[in-house]
Amino acid sequence: MDKIYQLLKCLKKSDTSTQRDIAKETGFSLGMVNTLLKNMEEQGLITIHAKKGRFEYELTESGNECLENILRERQMDKLQLTVKSQDLHTAVILAAGQNKDFNIPVGFLTIEGVSLIQRIVDILLDHSITKIIIVTGYQKAMYEEAFKNQREVQFVENSRYKWTGTMASLACAAPLIDSDFLLIESDYVFEKAVVTALLENEAPNCLFVNAPRGSGDEAFVELDEHNDLYRISKDIHELNHIDAELCGVNKISYSIYKKMLNIFDENKNPYLNYEYVIENLGRLYKITTCGIDDCICMDIDNQKQYNDMVNIYFPKLKKKENERNLLQLKKLFIEVMGIDEKDFISIEAAGGMTNTNYKVKTTNNRYILRMPGRCTETMISRSNEKVNGKFGYLLGLNVDTVYFNEASGVKVSIYIPNAKTMTGPTVRLEKNMKLTAALLRKLHTSECELKGRFNVFDELKKYEDLMAASHVTPYENYDQARAFMDKLAVVMDRLGWNLKPCHCDLVAENLIKDEHGRMYLIDWEYAGFNDPMWDLAGHFVECEFTPSEEELFEYYYTEGKGLSAVEKEKIQLFKITQDILWSAWTMAKEANGEDFGTYGIDRLNRGLQAIEVFCKQYERDLL
Repeated sequence: MDKIYQLLKCLKKSDTSTQRDIAKETGFSLGMVNTLLKNMEEQGLITIHAKKGRFEYELTESGNECLENILRERQMDKLQLTVKSQDLHTAVILAAGQNKDFNIPVGFLTIEGVSLIQRIVDILLDHSITKIIIVTGYQKAMYEEAFKNQREVQFVENSRYKWTGTMASLACAAPLIDSDFLLIESDYVFEKAVVTALLENEAPNCLFVNAPRGSGDEAFVELDEHNDLYRISKDIHELNHIDAELCGVNKISYSIYKKMLNIFDENKNPYLNYEYVIENLGRLYKITTCGIDDCICMDIDNQKQYNDMVNIYFPKLKKKENERNLLQLKKLFIEVMGIDEKDFISIEAAGGMTNTNYKVKTTNNRYILRMPGRCTETMISRSNEKVNGKFGYLLGLNVDTVYFNEASGVKVSIYIPNAKTMTGPTVRLEKNMKLTAALLRKLHTSECELKGRFNVFDELKKYEDLMAASHVTPYENYDQARAFMDKLAVVMDRLGWNLKPCHCDLVAENLIKDEHGRMYLIDWEYAGFNDPMWDLAGHFVECEFTPSEEELFEYYYTEGKGLSAVEKEKIQLFKITQDILWSAWTMAKEANGEDFGTYGIDRLNRGLQAIEVFCKQYERDLL
């Protein structure tokens, strides 16, 4: 076909060329030209006329159509710089511009108490994006303050944001970009599924598009027959057909980004926007698109659009996200459990603090699906948890786990029907104290070889390292708590560690009681060898036992024998220690975008107050 194309193009220029002239221009041999011309005549692509000793070659209507089709196909044939998308862990958020309708950056408009920029960052973190570059300009200090403790977030400034377009902002990020990335505009509100769709799309360059919605400032997209980018324009009159509109969320390969920078270097218009640079490159390189049917992905350019988002679209978005999330969890459950879809009945949220749990019902049983929380892979040994949870089950303390993935942290356990999750007030009831005390006594006196040791000093260092990596500013007076921990090490050398199998996380929610009165101890994430008084101290402080309630619990735990003076001192020390440890845990978790309100600072303050009480009681200086 290429040879025919070359001949048709040559004949289109001049229909009176000799075969020798044609051979010279095309580079074909004289014999090949003669053969091709005869074949083309037989196919009806050309006519050959003898005239004054020369031959004239004229394209027929079919010949012209053939040439046009070949040219059109060649125009659609685009280069692919990268065959497949890399594992992507970088995102760039363009947040430099100022919108005159608002007196703050649009990214700091809030919906249900969460800023648009925080929502975007949270979505990225949920998709394992570990490098988030925010290009700032207008009121840049607001962004720097909001994310000063977020280790994944980096900043770069477009100081000329007033006089430049989005391509200038994107170019400012060049020193920090070294791989494929997601490109997001900070004034967009979109479903989490948008990021999922882009990451799952194998194309290295992909623009997320949506059905045109008529907002007045949209960038319309015309696609070619392969659904790849053909043209972009905000003027509807410039396009042959309107296929979609851009949504401010895109995936850009590093190769294309470097070419975008090359074009921008030669650019004379400072107000150039990045989408038109992409359109330029789309004429030569393959830029594909993806979308989700009936997807909510909208920008906020004015007060009306903001009001509409808050009052109309965001409630719909939340409902759709919840439905999509449950659908994905359903698919995951069916896959890991190896069941037929027809046997799956329902799934619903069941709470959780460190992780998120879901109740799943099938035709044959009920389960709890545990999805690991953010940052838990750096805080928890899932291999230890798997082994220790099994020991707990064999001891008759834990529920049965039917699936456990050490790599992902996904776990499926048997659901206890009609069971009640304990609360602070209910665990302090005497009948439940007896049950819990018996569970702990059985665990602490068992010979099971739990995997790992829960060392509070190692755990604290782990959380503090995460805080340091995120440039977290510790809570006020945390230095006093840290001084206590340093002195505690010396005190514990004197008191001694009595290492036994321990659960190490005795919050009320980890105790559930079935309809027959049997108590279970669940969630063995932190289990390992530790001092048994750690479990008692944790249970007391987490469930807010009064001194008299502690005394009663100790009675049942020791079966009336009572605790030694050293054990009682350890309990007081460990209660303080756990307040400090979990306050550090909270700071480390919040550095990754989670919000625990005043939980962390409240625990720290309670711990500091308890230190003062302890020092007076035992006449020691531990501050």
